[in-house]
Amino acid sequence: MSGLREKVLSYVSGKKGQQDGNGECWTLAENALKSAGAKTSWELTPNKKNFGSADYVWGKKIAKADVAAGDILQFKDYSWRVDGSDGSWQTMGYGHHTSVAIGQLNGLGTVRVLHQNVPDDNPNKKLVVENGVPLRDATWTSEGVTYTLKVKGTVSVYTPIK
Repeated sequence: MSGLREKVLSYVSGKKGQQDGNGECWTLAENALKSAGAKTSWELTPNKKNFGSADYVWGKKIAKADVAAGDILQFKDYSWRVDGSDGSWQTMGYGHHTSVAIGQLNGLGTVRVLHQNVPDDNPNKKLVVENGVPLRDATWTSEGVTYTLKVKGTVSVYTPIK
């Protein structure tokens, strides 16, 4: 793991269960990069006029398959749905969201992340929480039920740079 990734990971791990800054998803990643001495999205994102809705740039863009702890994930109109052969289903998604990877892809194409301002059933969504986020379609069977996961939208993965 690169030194910058380690520093970003250390920062976000230390914030788990707390609110970082104003509690926005962007703030956690931005503060982690500042703390690591890396370039921030404010420095790297070209569209400053509409910055709040911009496609943030967090460093060097890398392939999703190469995601590692300390990398930044930027989601746009991203969602996933899991359908079970037993009729069960679940959906989740992010319109415009930023997360920090705390691991690598698992065999099902899911990465563990830390993030805040998460649009789920978290009663205090401004706290830094850990979740798994799928980055590709997958199928698996558990206890006799076959599950099919489909992802839609865009996720960009960035590794920190000086």
